[in-house]
Amino acid sequence: MKTCPIIDTFNLLGKKWSLCILHTIKNENEPTFTKISKVLKLNPRTLSTRLTDLELNKIVKNKNKLYILTQKGIDLMESFATLDDWNKKYN
Repeated sequence: MKTCPIIDTFNLLGKKWSLCILHTIKNENEPTFTKISKVLKLNPRTLSTRLTDLELNKIVKNKNKLYILTQKGIDLMESFATLDDWNKKYN
C-alpha cells in the first residue's frame, strides 16, 4: 500500500536534526562532516545517520568531502522559505 507522499517527506524531515543539518549545509561555507558536527554540536553517529538518510533520499550529496544540496534539496529549502513567510504573517 502506498503512503501519502507528503507524509513520507514529513517522516524524513521530522527526524530530529534533519532540518538543522539542511540549514547548515545551505548556509555554511564548506560544510564538511566535521564542520556540520561542530556547528550543531551534534554527535557524529547521529549526524552520520541523518546524512545517510538525506543522501539516500537524494536531498544532499557528498562531493569531495563537502556536503551540498542536490537540486531536490535546493527546491525543498525554497519551499521552506514559503513556510517561513506564512509563519511571519500569522505568528
